Amino acid sequence: MPIYYTLSVLLSAFLLFQVQPLIGKVILPWFGGTPMVWSTVLLFFQTLLTAGYAYATWLVTKLRPKMQGRIHLGALAVSLGLVALTAFSWPSPLTPDPSWRPTLGAAPIPGILRILAAAVGVPYLILSANSTLMQTWFFRQHGDPLPYRLYALSNVGSLLALVSYPLVFEPLMTLRVQADVWAVAYVLFAVAAGVLAWRASGPPADIKASRQESPAVSQRPPGSSMRSGLGWLLWPHLFWCRSPIK
Repeated sequence: MPIYYTLSVLLSAFLLFQVQPLIGKVILPWFGGTPMVWSTVLLFFQTLLTAGYAYATWLVTKLRPKMQGRIHLGALAVSLGLVALTAFSWPSPLTPDPSWRPTLGAAPIPGILRILAAAVGVPYLILSANSTLMQTWFFRQHGDPLPYRLYALSNVGSLLALVSYPLVFEPLMTLRVQADVWAVAYVLFAVAAGVLAWRASGPPADIKASRQESPAVSQRPPGSSMRSGLGWLLWPHLFWCRSPIK
């Protein structure tokens, strides 16, 4: 697996899941841990996650490869600029200064959304789109009909983030240090993703040779036939009907 793809996918999944508890610890002292606060944060991240998938799908299905790379390079540059802006204007990236603290009696939802959008909005959208983009570009550049190893790497990065935050980052680092580490890792991710976006704008030089080396490999994933699909649909219902507990 090429190193830039490995770095890009691992870091994007890691940062995607790492930032959620981090930014949660930032805003909870200001807004409290009420269900309204948690629901607003969840809505924000789920909306951006869906927007990232939509952006990646639009990019790879509606635009030519050269335009895909150029537009994504621009998006990466914007996200880096916003991370740098928060790093210089706030105590650290992701941790707003006290002027962002809500005033007494103010509605919490607009304040929460404003802080989340300013702190992680664009970077989170870019991270959400990364796995889909990398799998598509990997197939286009290398002709590998099974780019699902990148999907497995994404799962590894997500699991590492979920395990390491409560065991390593939260007990051993202050919020400011956590934010600094996250920002540095995001810069590394952006560099790796930027290199791949630049390559995506060029011709897929290796795809023909790769396909000639493995002509017997089907491009369809296992279990994708109509018969298999009907089986996956009907078996759960059959077992449910035979279950003694209903």
